[in-house]
Amino acid sequence: MWFAETAWPTLIVLATVAAIFVSRWMANRRAIWLGAAGFFVALMPLVWWLEIQIVTPREQVEQSILDITSAFQQKDSEETLKHISPGAPHIKILAAGALKLVDVSDDMRVSDIQIELTNEDSIAKAKFRVNARVGLLGQTEKQHQPTRWDATWRKEGEEWLLFKITELDPITGEPLDRFGQLRGMF
Repeated sequence: MWFAETAWPTLIVLATVAAIFVSRWMANRRAIWLGAAGFFVALMPLVWWLEIQIVTPREQVEQSILDITSAFQQKDSEETLKHISPGAPHIKILAAGALKLVDVSDDMRVSDIQIELTNEDSIAKAKFRVNARVGLLGQTEKQHQPTRWDATWRKEGEEWLLFKITELDPITGEPLDRFGQLRGMF
């Protein structure tokens, strides 16, 4: 497991150490100091490459959020449902029904993703926002709809699957019950 979610702190430390060695070299012109600075500068691309190769559980959950929202926006039912746990059939039914009713425009933006891992990194609680112009199928005009979500993901095999989701008021953060209104329809 990687020790940070991003390489930037490590890169800043390496650059700082390199700068210290350069300042030592400038003070007495000994090649050893310049060589040490060069070594730390040379480590920087390696750290960057290594960070790209290592995907943390938080990054996996974030990618799952982006994948399911993108699949929903593109009306890809199979891909959307693939991200929902078999242990949450009610969410699968709700998502399948919503895919038939809702049309999300191409301007969709997912932001403010916050992820907390629990149970030895097997459960992830995520909060995020999705903003887009949304309309019901058959309507010509779409309206801007800010949304905020509280989702619980569970690691099942190698995949992070959604097994609980609650829509929140985008301003107050209080739970909304729009799903309750749809449950009777499906």
